[in-house]
Amino acid sequence: MKKGLKSLSNLIEELIIEGYTIPELAEQWGFHPTTIACAYSPSKKGFKYIDFEQQKKEVVELPKGDSITFNKIYTWESLSELEKLFYEQYKEKHIAYYGIQ
Repeated sequence: MKKGLKSLSNLIEELIIEGYTIPELAEQWGFHPTTIACAYSPSKKGFKYIDFEQQKKEVVELPKGDSITFNKIYTWESLSELEKLFYEQYKEKHIAYYGIQ
């Protein structure tokens, strides 16, 4: 009997996924909605999130002369023009957002 209820529960779940409601199914099958609700037990999935295909990000190459190092002391003179431009843009956004320098 459990196997029959389990397959009924799976059928109800598939129909709910297709867009039917429990009252609609009960009306079609000639049962009371409570009977359908008691027969239906949602199946637990082994995964938490739906895995969807993500677009690959384009790799951006640094302009020549710019490098990333973590053990270097930066001075204003050692920065490239591009790095100085990025700093100025950041500073403008910071002032615009916080209203202070």
